[in-house]
Amino acid sequence: MANMAQKRSEPLELVTKTTTVIELIADRGSAGTTLIARELDMSKASAYRICQTLVSRGWLSQNQAKQYQLGPVLRTTLQQTTGVASYKETLFPYMTQLHRLTQESIHLTHLERRLVVYDEQLVSTRPVRSVIKVGGRSPAHAVSPGLIQLAFQTNEYVENYLSAPLARFTPGTIATPQALRTTLAEARERGYAFNLGGYRYDVGGVARAILVGGRPVAAISICCPVYRLSADVVSDYAELLMSVVGAAQSEIDEVAGEIAA
Repeated sequence: MANMAQKRSEPLELVTKTTTVIELIADRGSAGTTLIARELDMSKASAYRICQTLVSRGWLSQNQAKQYQLGPVLRTTLQQTTGVASYKETLFPYMTQLHRLTQESIHLTHLERRLVVYDEQLVSTRPVRSVIKVGGRSPAHAVSPGLIQLAFQTNEYVENYLSAPLARFTPGTIATPQALRTTLAEARERGYAFNLGGYRYDVGGVARAILVGGRPVAAISICCPVYRLSADVVSDYAELLMSVVGAAQSEIDEVAGEIAA
């Protein structure tokens, strides 16, 4: 019986050690295996195994000095926690403006690891339209708001994303690492991303990211049936997003400064 109780307690003990390691690194900014082992009263071997497991999942990363720091997954999660919730009220009037000008569905999303999460939606007034469920999720590499948010992530984040196969949903899905890297570089350079049937073959969109500290906390996208997204319309919507979301970005910069203060 004692052995069974000990076995049941082992997973909980490992979880406790793991979360304590993350808390220590978050508090100090970075830490090496020796410091972690000493501060948390564990062997260097245990500290190393825990940290390497967290690195493999993107929760931690190593800097040039080989010290551990928060990885892309945790950094993005922290941005999201203070991101969309803090800025939704600021962004909504700009979404309304886009909705009025295009009569298409307007989405506010944020990136959550490999997925885009839909936080707000203004539904198109047109008879044929694209509608999503608020709280729903789409694979980031297959939709425009995911692509533009990946475009402004660190190389480390993107390579971690590419460590798993890119699922293909339609003939238009970006499904190879090189194609995704090229698409992200182009989107970052021009400031917007577009998608023509990458997730659902008859739905496309154009998106621009909202940045805080150079990293995306959200994206605003115009979404509609692919047959309404000619090259000229993509260009027009991109120009509109650059103008309207550009104005929103200026206000977000002010709000971010107030939050930081």
